Amino acid sequence: MAGVRLIVIYIFIILNILYTNYTSVPIEFLVPHNFVTRVGMTLYKPNLVLHISKEYGKAKFGGMGTLITALANAQSIAASTLKISVLIPFYSFLKTRYTDISLECHVNVNISYTTISVPIWRIKDGDVVLFLAGQGNKFPFNISYYASNENEIYGDPEKQIYLTNDWKDLFFVKTAIEFAKVLGKQYNLIINAHGSTNALVGLIKYYMWVPFVYTVHDCTFEFDYSLEIQDLRIFFKDLINPRIWFLSQFKPSVFGLSHANTITTVSTDTQRRLLDDAVNSFTFNIRHMIKKIANSLEKVVVIPNCLEVRYPIKPFEFFKILHIRKSIREYLVHISVMPKESLRNEVWMLFVGRISKEKGADHFFGLIKRIAQHNELNDIKIFFIIMGQQFHDIDIEKLKSQIELHYAHSLLILDKSIQDDYGSSIRAACDLSIVGSVTEAFGLVALEALYFGHVIISTMAGGKQLTKDLEITETNSSRDGLTGVSPFFSLYPIPRNQIVGSIHTKYLL
Repeated sequence: MAGVRLIVIYIFIILNILYTNYTSVPIEFLVPHNFVTRVGMTLYKPNLVLHISKEYGKAKFGGMGTLITALANAQSIAASTLKISVLIPFYSFLKTRYTDISLECHVNVNISYTTISVPIWRIKDGDVVLFLAGQGNKFPFNISYYASNENEIYGDPEKQIYLTNDWKDLFFVKTAIEFAKVLGKQYNLIINAHGSTNALVGLIKYYMWVPFVYTVHDCTFEFDYSLEIQDLRIFFKDLINPRIWFLSQFKPSVFGLSHANTITTVSTDTQRRLLDDAVNSFTFNIRHMIKKIANSLEKVVVIPNCLEVRYPIKPFEFFKILHIRKSIREYLVHISVMPKESLRNEVWMLFVGRISKEKGADHFFGLIKRIAQHNELNDIKIFFIIMGQQFHDIDIEKLKSQIELHYAHSLLILDKSIQDDYGSSIRAACDLSIVGSVTEAFGLVALEALYFGHVIISTMAGGKQLTKDLEITETNSSRDGLTGVSPFFSLYPIPRNQIVGSIHTKYLL
């Protein structure tokens, strides 16, 4: 009898699951209370913008840090009535990078049933005020931002013994919220959170009304990033809705998009992927999930409009650029930055950036074969230079050994001082640039490569998509084999039929 009753209960549960209309359940993970009363927008005159980021200025790991630094400085010049400020973690290596540091205040961060005191430091970086969120005064938060250099900003998850990356993110978010409360008593704030790891800063709206801007930098990583509900309960126990305790994961990006007053992106490609009905990278339909975007498309703003497509067709003479490259190569060999055997190679190929799978490290090995096929060459001598920062999803020693099997000569440059001192010279010495990212939003590396006149091998991701329709233009200097500045080439699924142009016609991809 008990068995029959149990079967009936199971059948009832299954039918309940099958016929329940889950789409009508609002996407909320917080307790259902209203935001703090909003003041009239006509009366609210903002006078301080606070950017929340993990990177800025002398703490840049990649393109995001460069973009935020440029954005904040541009805003400080253009906005006469607004003060521009940035809040980042006080990484340990910054103690030697900045000298004129003063204490701004202390904030109390409540985590579970513990109160942690966190110092906030202040630096004047040109016209931008840089705030540094310090370590906590209790273990393990007193080691939260240890990093010996920029490459360790995000850390290796496998080495996080005492403090995981998720806890670091949540600790910084909670600190940012408490600091915003302090600033909100002195200024009319606009808070701009960059990336999904900082999206939960929007929780400030449950304590005080403030315009919240969420900037999407990477349409793939940001929507893959998730936090454990159990961790959220520790850091935000007063805001967690008991109804969702049975869930395990929460995506901060969805919270940022649904709670932001304004959503900004760094490329029109990211904007398109947010708003299109067919978004292959997502496992959900973002139009239906986030109603405020669907109902108010103009709220999605692109900053800036990415790569400028009106390039000068001939920025330099063909033979002049070859002569300069040859001289720079000889100089780099002379000062022992490059090995002597590198001069035997007719093509120098460069990868710059974070050495990870999402940045195209998986494509490194097949490139030489594709280049040879497209140039109808049986043998092509390529010197492959990889310059950037190691990421935890790549075994760097294994990568190095595999590259040595495919390329006659190669060089891996992880030393930050070499990149800082000779990065421009190395770029100027190369013929090709690899921009293999599948999630690139702004296209900064491609922009640099264009500046140095490189042929670009690209996945056509992000901002680089804007250049795909450029037409090949014949000019008087076509006798030199010039038909444009740089071609863009799709690694998958098939090569592009129409190539924009090349500095070296024989190296067309």
